[in-house]
Amino acid sequence: MKKLFNWILVLAACVGAFYGVGVIVPRSQKLGCTTTMQESTPRLYEQINDPTTWDDWHPDFARVDELPELDKVRRWRLTDKQGLTFELSESQAEDNQRWQGTYERLGSRTTLRFELTGYGQGSRIRLVKTVETRDPWLRAKRFLWFGDDSSALAILNAFQAQQGETPGAAKDHD
Repeated sequence: MKKLFNWILVLAACVGAFYGVGVIVPRSQKLGCTTTMQESTPRLYEQINDPTTWDDWHPDFARVDELPELDKVRRWRLTDKQGLTFELSESQAEDNQRWQGTYERLGSRTTLRFELTGYGQGSRIRLVKTVETRDPWLRAKRFLWFGDDSSALAILNAFQAQQGETPGAAKDHD
């Protein structure tokens, strides 16, 4: 009986430690990366501003379908590689400069913010990915197992490869 009690204590300590990680980890985690590309800013913005093409290059999305606008907000139905569907909403768009969209998947709200600027003959792109998770259990899982989705670095490298350029995005150190 004492052995069983010890095992229960060990299990309770592990569960408590896991939950403790979820409580300590911030609700919002933000990571960014930057790269330069040879393509012009308007041409790159055109592709970023049209999420129906994202399934060609985004590592997490298998299919993207446009939905009707709701209160003048552009929307798309996304299907990930596991077959889950969710909705992407455009939250900001400034021609040839900035595009931002938000979606909720697996208990986390994700915001992708693309910022484009001219850089010589080409462009500089910065992608900031913010993931907000309210549930401490899900935060602990995301923190300890790195989440179920691609990093900003992987997304930007995939976009660069789809454009026919050598992936070379660098993680921001801010």
